[in-house]
Amino acid sequence: RLGYGAPGGLHYGAYSALNLPPGPKFLREEERTQYLLLPPVDRRVIALARKITEGLPTAEARARAIESYLRRNYRYSLDPLPREVPDPLAHFLFERRAGHCEYFASAMAVMLRIVYVPARVATGFQNGEYNPVSGWVVIRASDAHSWVEAWVPGRGWTTFDPTPPDSRPSTTSVWTHLGYYLDAAETFWQDWVLNYDLDRQLTLAARMENSGRLFGAHWMDRIRLVEWKQTAAAWGKRY
Repeated sequence: RLGYGAPGGLHYGAYSALNLPPGPKFLREEERTQYLLLPPVDRRVIALARKITEGLPTAEARARAIESYLRRNYRYSLDPLPREVPDPLAHFLFERRAGHCEYFASAMAVMLRIVYVPARVATGFQNGEYNPVSGWVVIRASDAHSWVEAWVPGRGWTTFDPTPPDSRPSTTSVWTHLGYYLDAAETFWQDWVLNYDLDRQLTLAARMENSGRLFGAHWMDRIRLVEWKQTAAAWGKRY
């Protein structure tokens, strides 16, 4: 855990396994029991889970049915609840019918367990946003996401995402492009000043030059032209 507003940021290394080895073929009985446990659940939630998955014989088919049902019939929203409710899950499914990813993931995990499919909620970050100026992918707190992992015989833990896409239109404006440069400025400060070495200088200089040309700015070329003129003037005065 990193305290809020910690000076200097946090630097760490990580490894990503692109080709994961096959997972376990069997779920131990104690694990299966653990991922089928349920708190007290509203009877309407139980009836809904059974209705959605009625006649579906496999765990994967039940999971796909619940995932599709939630994505089609509910709306994504970041608006907070106007008041505290005694049963947030039932309120989400039968009254408000809108919520953020944690509501969708929790609802799916509970309904899967009701129909005897081991399930768990996973949390992390999704996609992020590519910054064409710095060449980095920016991951913000707003990219935090929750999804579901269900145990599918023969496949192991399988990812499902019942959250529908945000219906708000995404627009690219002048402010968006300005944000790219501000994010890039912070990145360059970290890499050029705090972690200054030759490799980073050459890499980031190339990225900035390419991104400037991408946006039609060619500001790196203009900077080099000014530097060349200043050098030439100094050379003339000296000799």
